[in-house]
Amino acid sequence: MRPSAIAREVRRDIVSGATRAASTWIVFTALLLVLVLHESLTLTGILRAAEAYQTAGANIRLVVADGRVDGAACAALADEYGVASAALRVLNEPARAEVMRAAPLNQVTATPGIGEMLDATGTGGGPVDRAGVLVSEQVTEHLGSPDRPWPSDAGPLDVAGVFPYPEDGRRTGLGFAVISPELPGEEPYDECWIRSWPEYPDFGSLLSSVVLPATSPDTPAPEITQLNTSLGAGFDGAALFRDRASRFNAYAALGIGAVVGVVAARRRRLEIASARHAGASPGDVLLIHTLQHASWIAAGCAVAFSAGALSSAAAPGAVGTLTELTLRTVSLGGVGALLGVVVTVCAIPERSLFDYFKQRE
Repeated sequence: MRPSAIAREVRRDIVSGATRAASTWIVFTALLLVLVLHESLTLTGILRAAEAYQTAGANIRLVVADGRVDGAACAALADEYGVASAALRVLNEPARAEVMRAAPLNQVTATPGIGEMLDATGTGGGPVDRAGVLVSEQVTEHLGSPDRPWPSDAGPLDVAGVFPYPEDGRRTGLGFAVISPELPGEEPYDECWIRSWPEYPDFGSLLSSVVLPATSPDTPAPEITQLNTSLGAGFDGAALFRDRASRFNAYAALGIGAVVGVVAARRRRLEIASARHAGASPGDVLLIHTLQHASWIAAGCAVAFSAGALSSAAAPGAVGTLTELTLRTVSLGGVGALLGVVVTVCAIPERSLFDYFKQRE
């Protein structure tokens, strides 16, 4: 057959509805959408879990060694290892603001990295850009807006920034506290905090390196712990991604596409056998039916890929990964459907024409 005749035959069958392309497209597209959106929701769930882990401060590790932490060495970790770090010293005497003396504020001194560590913001809403103390949001709720220094028995508290410290499983102590940033000196600190993402693999050795030697055998051993243990001892995003429930969706798309392609082609077995009986070559018949079925395959893949691309907006940190996974699933689904059509058309023999005719609906 001439190319023009093949094109006319393809167009005629599609327009007339003989290919049943609309119903097949709906089924194929719906199945692809389920697989694509399942992948998107799974990946988005992993990203949200990672975000919740960081927001809760679970990726903040610390070593507790009262009076034995080298503040300068702790602060230097940020430059040497690419982590956020800060050394803290808890003062024995709390501060009492004049406006609410019944509610003492825990006094803490820390190296300047504490502001970044606790996601502190300036009193104007931007980054902390001036000298002054840092207070928790709970303090501002009780003492009011920090637009002017608060009188206290420890002197005026000039608030430069506010940090969140919700009761979500974090260690107590900073929920109602005032932190005074200072440059590290010779006086040792009590704790060294580091925050990293992805988490530093050997944080234990990193934190142990800033602890000064013990002065006596009775000195307690340093304690390495986690700011918030409520979300587990670690977050292995790579393992969650590797073991995700949707990891076989692309192969499922290949199989589902093949089944849909086989069913779609077998629904036209009478026409295929009849065309061969009328003298059409097997190559022409295969080309005609492949082009006809390619219309709903391409349309279904386009819709499913578009849905996956739109869903990637919910995972801005993994747009490339989600797009790649979507393309893989959609491509294998389309390949499976096309292979199902081709194999089925080739497998329908002319000699079965009368059997198909008797079986027609």
